Amino acid sequence: MDMSDGSLLQSFQGHTNKSYRCHSVLAQNEAAVLSGDEEGNICAWDMLNGQQVSVTGSSSGKAQHQKSVLWVEESLVQGDHDVLSAGADGVLKIWSTS
Repeated sequence: MDMSDGSLLQSFQGHTNKSYRCHSVLAQNEAAVLSGDEEGNICAWDMLNGQQVSVTGSSSGKAQHQKSVLWVEESLVQGDHDVLSAGADGVLKIWSTS
């Protein structure tokens, strides 16, 4: 949302999110948006054009978690873009992009 007038700047689509809340995060110095979905996937979008981009660590179309991804977080260490995901399957995973 635009802070000055409240207009929609970008919409991110292509994931399943109907019943559960997933913590989403701005990543890569606010160049991307990361979120999870109810099919166990980690999703990423380019901030400027809204296009979905691939997530490092995903394996040939298989979900990254057995159940819904409820939390996604990026490392705050400068120059480090590791991503943590937590799923309803009780598993935490760290995805290294370096």
